[in-house]
Amino acid sequence: MAKYYAKGTLLQVGDGAQPTEVFTTIPHAGDLEGPGGDTSEIDVTDHESPGNTEEVLPTLVSGGTLSGTLFFDPAGTLHQQLTSDQQALTIRTYQLVLTDATNTIVRFKAFVQSFRPATPVRGALSARVALRVTGIVDWNAS
Repeated sequence: MAKYYAKGTLLQVGDGAQPTEVFTTIPHAGDLEGPGGDTSEIDVTDHESPGNTEEVLPTLVSGGTLSGTLFFDPAGTLHQQLTSDQQALTIRTYQLVLTDATNTIVRFKAFVQSFRPATPVRGALSARVALRVTGIVDWNAS
């Protein structure tokens, strides 16, 4: 099993153009986590269920959230776009370009769920960002 160094992963946002969307790297991304979510379930336990066990069925899969830290540049165009997209409730296409041998692209639609700047006395100006996925996460986009 191959192992890969994650440094160099890119978080990119699409411009929405059709038929060919162009993706631009959101600069200064730090640690990122996601996307990934959970599968909802419904309880279908009845009086005839075996033993003292519950029975459940899977229903909907959530794309979850991509969250992480940006080293925040208040004058940066794409950082400004994140804050304006949040206010406008804009859904965009985002992608992660991974650092594996084939630079796997993970593509998804999302909106800015949160954007929280941090100004630590002994640290860099940064922002915690969460992108809430809507729809399918394509783990093998091209």
